[in-house]
Amino acid sequence: MIMRKLLFIAALVIGMSACEEKEINLYPSIEESAKVDITTGDFEESAIIYSSAISNAVDEAVDGDGDIERVVIEGIWFELTPKSKNTAQSMTVNLSIKKWGTEEYEAILDDFTFDIKEGKVNFIKELKAAGILVLKEQINALALGTASNDIKFEIEGDVTPEGSEVNVELEVFVSGTVVYGTTI
Repeated sequence: MIMRKLLFIAALVIGMSACEEKEINLYPSIEESAKVDITTGDFEESAIIYSSAISNAVDEAVDGDGDIERVVIEGIWFELTPKSKNTAQSMTVNLSIKKWGTEEYEAILDDFTFDIKEGKVNFIKELKAAGILVLKEQINALALGTASNDIKFEIEGDVTPEGSEVNVELEVFVSGTVVYGTTI
């Protein structure tokens, strides 16, 4: 009889603990981009990732009941599409991000040279920490709803051989993971 009562109490405790709500972290990914057309040998272009695009991507990735903790930057890269009139063989690019509330830009990439060919251009080893920190702060502010500014990049550089015709579409991609907690 005592054994039966102990088993009942043990089963009751196990059953009650199984019904408790649990806090878990989830890690959905987001990816956004900004696109520019480059058609001059010495170029300076602006590319914008709109705040609404980041906010919408985060909203789609996160369950409405979750609390966003932060966004972790996973990657930044170019997608390059040469167009028919392009005769340039390579590009040297500087990529900077505009600091909110100032007219200053912070370098993300300096004097990075790559061949002009269709596809993804990786430059992870060339990134400048200060520029990535600005990007991280801006994406987190947008994800947490504490800012509504757009993310503005400046892309400048030149092509080789000198005097060649450049005609490419360059898209700057940023990907990240949204860290958020929810109760199940």
